[in-house]
Amino acid sequence: MADLLSLTAGVVPLIGLTIQAGAAIDKFVANWKDTPGEVLTFIKELESLESTLQATDRVLKHNPVYERVHESLPSGLLSQTGTNATDTDLALTRCRTELHVLLDACNIDLSISSGKGWRRIVTALRADRLRESMKTMNRHCPQLNFKISLTTLEVAKTNRLESIEIRKELQKWHEQADYQDILCWLSRSNYEDKHRQSLQ
Repeated sequence: MADLLSLTAGVVPLIGLTIQAGAAIDKFVANWKDTPGEVLTFIKELESLESTLQATDRVLKHNPVYERVHESLPSGLLSQTGTNATDTDLALTRCRTELHVLLDACNIDLSISSGKGWRRIVTALRADRLRESMKTMNRHCPQLNFKISLTTLEVAKTNRLESIEIRKELQKWHEQADYQDILCWLSRSNYEDKHRQSLQ
């Protein structure tokens, strides 16, 4: 079973691709006239996807029980990070592939006419596979964050129960130690009394 680090390794490159795609399109917005409304809308969608992915990345990296989640408890999250191709794995791969296609489409010389350039970019960002892959990732990431949060609560609860048991054991051990000290003191006191009486 793959661990959460492999999931992080899939999310981080996708964040980079959303940033690259946004920067590539921004370059044309800054240099060409008459930016189509579709392009501006798409830029906002890219920014939204980037924010969603970064939120998942933060949840994965800054989870206080990050390692424990993988090592100890079975959960819905672990089923999403198995060695077989899962929904999340496929979503990451598809979105990554489609963003690469978009970046290739944005490999345009700024010297060509803005009309021709915008037509090429709009055609690329209208692609059903690209839009669907982005929607899928936007849907999967919050679900994944929720599963990680639930698993974290499970681990925290288990840790708390373990801490309570440890405290009980320590308390019991201290009580036994105190009891033994009292017995030793009483035994020593009795011996001293008997020894004093024998000398009289």
